Amino acid sequence: MPPFSLATLEDDALRMICDWLSNPLAPSLAVALSSCSRGLRRVLEAQLRRLKERRQKAEELCATISEVHWDKWSCAKLYETGTLHWNTLGQALYRNVNWTPGVRWASLPSCTCTETMGMLLATNAMPQLREIDLSDNTYYNPQGGSSRYDSEGELRCTGSRHGDKVVRWLFGELGQRALPMLKELKLNTSDIGNAGAATLAAAFSRGAMPALEELHLRGRCRHWREVGTNWIGDEGMVALAASLRQHATLRVLHLRDNAIGDEGVAALVAPGEGVLPKLEDLYLNENRITDVGCESLVAGLLRGALPSLYMLKVQPNELASEASLAAVMAARPSLVEYENDEDEDDDADWATSDDDDDDDDDDDDDDDDDLDE
Repeated sequence: MPPFSLATLEDDALRMICDWLSNPLAPSLAVALSSCSRGLRRVLEAQLRRLKERRQKAEELCATISEVHWDKWSCAKLYETGTLHWNTLGQALYRNVNWTPGVRWASLPSCTCTETMGMLLATNAMPQLREIDLSDNTYYNPQGGSSRYDSEGELRCTGSRHGDKVVRWLFGELGQRALPMLKELKLNTSDIGNAGAATLAAAFSRGAMPALEELHLRGRCRHWREVGTNWIGDEGMVALAASLRQHATLRVLHLRDNAIGDEGVAALVAPGEGVLPKLEDLYLNENRITDVGCESLVAGLLRGALPSLYMLKVQPNELASEASLAAVMAARPSLVEYENDEDEDDDADWATSDDDDDDDDDDDDDDDDDLDE
């Protein structure tokens, strides 16, 4: 068998290889490939130009993070992070708390940062990323003021939700096996509605986040009026159900305090094979489920849907009778319902990084020199 040579590959194949190696946070492999010969440098010129542009955007993002963060962030440090925490309530909330390694920054000023982060997620630029937490955010509308409340202080439950745009910027371009190591995605109280749920559903359908174990989309924060309120209804739930039902690794699905009704619940437990085979915890309390939705849950549980389910939270649901809610739990006697789950999964994890990474800055400089050559 003759030895393999890059020279035997077509130009399109070489470009595909370069695209696969092009990590804006760690571009050295793509640069090394292009340096094998002058011919390769010529073939990959467009890919290298795009990589350099993405690298510059990543550096601008790191500079912005550093402005609102106590530590200096670099591309090398972002490349190695395992957690992304993003909260816009302000740095005052983070004082006097115990920090753990990860990224947390506050009040990034424009959609440019969000779009750049979306680009990094779509290109798998952070291969060790295991947790994303964007919970407790408020996104402001162009006319000023929070999109959560109207002029009289009442919750807005209809219309465009600005959190949906953020979800689209961050997750709209995720392809097959994007974020392959991600275990937890927390989008609680972040002004997300049906459009944002549909964006997530499309990403799941394309095969993104294949190892995801926990999806948190809780609708309302009981402690902070300033944060956005998710308001996912039947339309969003039907879209999510279609993509999540066959998800092989999902263990926790938190949907409390949304606007999910009977149609959304029915879609989640509709007949089929392997419906959420590993799901253990399901929160559906404080939605718009009626006795009809409870009947769908009972039928699904009796058919064997959600075979690993251990904890089911359906009370309270004000539109359903106590008898119907009790029938849901009785359909599978092994189920338990926690008495107090209030904010137990979202009021923790105030994380940042306390490490100094001067070596990371040196690595960034080396990568920049390679791209400029």
